[in-house]
Amino acid sequence: MTGTSQKTRRVLVTEIGNRNTGDEVQIASTIRHFAEAGWNVSLLCRVKPRPEVYAGHPVEIHDLVVEDFFDDVSSAGDLVAAFAGRHPDAYRHTCKLVTQHDLVAVAPGGRFTSGYNNPRALLTAAVAQNSGIPVVNLHQSVGPLDRQEHRRLVAEIFSKATLNLARDDRSFDFLQRLGVPRERLVLTRDISFGEEFAVNAGVNCDVGINIRCGFNGRVNLEILREFLIQLGRSRPGLRILIYSTTHTPGGDVFKAADGLAEVERELPRWDECLRLPASCSVNISDSFHGAIFSMIAGRPVICCQTDYSSWKIEGMSTPDCPGIEVMPGFVSRDEIASLLARTLDALDNPHPIIATQNRRVEHARMLCARGWQALDAVLQSFETERGASCA
Repeated sequence: MTGTSQKTRRVLVTEIGNRNTGDEVQIASTIRHFAEAGWNVSLLCRVKPRPEVYAGHPVEIHDLVVEDFFDDVSSAGDLVAAFAGRHPDAYRHTCKLVTQHDLVAVAPGGRFTSGYNNPRALLTAAVAQNSGIPVVNLHQSVGPLDRQEHRRLVAEIFSKATLNLARDDRSFDFLQRLGVPRERLVLTRDISFGEEFAVNAGVNCDVGINIRCGFNGRVNLEILREFLIQLGRSRPGLRILIYSTTHTPGGDVFKAADGLAEVERELPRWDECLRLPASCSVNISDSFHGAIFSMIAGRPVICCQTDYSSWKIEGMSTPDCPGIEVMPGFVSRDEIASLLARTLDALDNPHPIIATQNRRVEHARMLCARGWQALDAVLQSFETERGASCA
């Protein structure tokens, strides 16, 4: 029909994480994918991303100010009712906002595990489903979840979602065990595997140690310092760099490293996420994305347990490689010897590790593309519906 204007579809992306390197890679990729599909993007966030993450795409920003834990709920109906009763103004605002959009997308991440606020992370999705707005869960790690109430809540909301992208095998299996319908589940990998990053750094350090600082960190800095001392004794003259892709290192990190290692003061920007891991011959990382960035950069990485009890690293298996072994990390003196041995072995014999990691990266890129294809099919269904309504 000539002269008929077509409505531009709108997506509300929520739960976008913090201003760390990995979260910003994820939101930048998400914004670009929806924008390139012709959708207008809005963000509902507690922490606003840095403007450069938008990469020139017009993005509408809304604040999510509710800090209630809602830990006493175990169903979507109870969650929505608690939200409406305790925070009526915020509830009305959220209802109005979600109904101004065609789709709500829960941003990629690993927030659905014990230790995090699972009900609050599902709040916008619950309101959207209650209002008849479709929900998609993008590139998620899910589990383990110790509390039965949280398992029921995740199972209900994910089961009602139009699409759930599980970014590791163990999360995929866990969601199936929770009863999420198989036809609403797609196995994928982390969104960063689908990006093309420039590696602009040459190697200028022998060992890079990427530590998770902040509220969800696990590093015992006394153990880290003892490890640095023993590493230096084992290989005098090693160049060691401590950095983070999660939270800016504080003064206590500089104190632990004093005289033993250099410390990078700033988090790398999302579009420079490979710079620090690529500059190190071997990396040790208790950051999920830090491990991935090292793999993509072609540097051996020794993976340590990430936030809480998440299994997102172990779940990245390939047809010819088992899941990744994850070490406890810098948490006790009992772990120093094995971590030291793994580090020295990686320095002496990196090529088998790199070859295995390259196969993981290749497989992950294929699965990441599969996830985007599944989302594109959902987005295309909106266009099909629009065409039918105009016929």
